[in-house]
Amino acid sequence: MDDLSQFYKQQYDALKARIEAYNTAILAITVEGVQSYTLDTGQTVTTVTQQNVTQLENAIPRMMSQLEVLQTRLTGCGVVTGRPGW
Repeated sequence: MDDLSQFYKQQYDALKARIEAYNTAILAITVEGVQSYTLDTGQTVTTVTQQNVTQLENAIPRMMSQLEVLQTRLTGCGVVTGRPGW
């Protein structure tokens, strides 16, 4: 695996972990009734409260899009090479 592929893999893993952490925080606050939740993404530590849930929910689709881009760069899936048909 070349350096760029390793970088994409590291970014993919970190972003996936962040999405999982966001989902855990949302679940803890909305379902379990926790008043606040400390979210440690490995880069920052944030305390999430009920008021922040909407911000987290809005951030997840953007992160999922980034995750899809990284996955495409890692696997090549979704890449089409056009060639003449003759």
